[in-house]
Amino acid sequence: MLQGRAAMISVKILYGIWTVMWASVYLIYGSAAAAVVAVLSVVYALLAFIMVRVSGRHMIMALKCAGSAEKGQSLKVHIEAANGSVLPVIRFSTVLKAGNLLTGEQRELPIVFSLGRRGLVIKEPELEDCRCGAEEMKISGGTITDGIRLFHRKIDIEVKASAVILPTIEKLDIPGELLNSYNMESYVYSQHKKGGDPGEVFGIREYADGDSPKAIHWKLSAKAGEMMVKIPSFPIENNIAVILDNSSPDGETPDPDGRSRLMDMFFSISFTLLEENIGHTIAWYDADNASFEFREIADKESLWRVMPETLRAGFTRGQASTPYRFVEFMEDRIFTNHFLVTAGDDRDIGLLERYGEVKVFRSR
Repeated sequence: MLQGRAAMISVKILYGIWTVMWASVYLIYGSAAAAVVAVLSVVYALLAFIMVRVSGRHMIMALKCAGSAEKGQSLKVHIEAANGSVLPVIRFSTVLKAGNLLTGEQRELPIVFSLGRRGLVIKEPELEDCRCGAEEMKISGGTITDGIRLFHRKIDIEVKASAVILPTIEKLDIPGELLNSYNMESYVYSQHKKGGDPGEVFGIREYADGDSPKAIHWKLSAKAGEMMVKIPSFPIENNIAVILDNSSPDGETPDPDGRSRLMDMFFSISFTLLEENIGHTIAWYDADNASFEFREIADKESLWRVMPETLRAGFTRGQASTPYRFVEFMEDRIFTNHFLVTAGDDRDIGLLERYGEVKVFRSR
């Protein structure tokens, strides 16, 4: 920005010297040609000043982007600008800023175009990222100038778009004993699936012919004035939480490549569980909301749906570890198995082991 301002000042100085020089030639030698050049220079300056001050007041912009792309694949950005005025916009310059929320990397792409009277212009620059993450794109403000950038005027305009650079997902070789492990001390019952164990109640419904008298909820039946029966819960033998370790000690946050590889492994583990027909929960810390997020993954569609939200969370640094934060936000959730996906942080793993089996997956 400072370089652009310096360039505009230099143009004004040179233009002033140019105009004075030809005016001096006319005054000294009486040259008609010099007089014409000097007059035209002054006229251009006046017209340029007026055009820059008046044009662009009815300009609107839109920014769109394809929803997702593979790593290393070109991500096409669609920029539209429309001029609703009869005065043309001689030159408009701005900057497209793109940031990967996962890796923290930022890029800037200069955008320059002209707009005719009541005209429309479309620009389609391409971005490429070799690391996964949520891409946030923004154009904020711009500058209108004349053809030689003698005068300029800043305008307020802001448009945004987002896209996802997908992680590399593959089926991993997870040992069978991990997928079929069962922790007796953490035996839990499903709150989403009914079963045949009368020890835990899934819900209540009205009595129907064929129901066992043992299933009658006598107290509730007395209050309701009609027979009500208990629906037993289904015992869960493998309740897995796949936990993303995106909290690191100060100075030990993974580099952009390390963050991308960690996400590859995180989603690959979830994908592998689905391939084995194992529903599970994925969890990660969201610094923006200062809370741990839990999402049930029952099929691949639910995995794809939650992916942008997870990639947007990024990484945090601080004293609190991921296991500590996970336990803090568990509330009444209970898991028999915890798959901690980490880049190497070993803090507070023992804390998770108090609540069930823990398997650490390291991305490096």
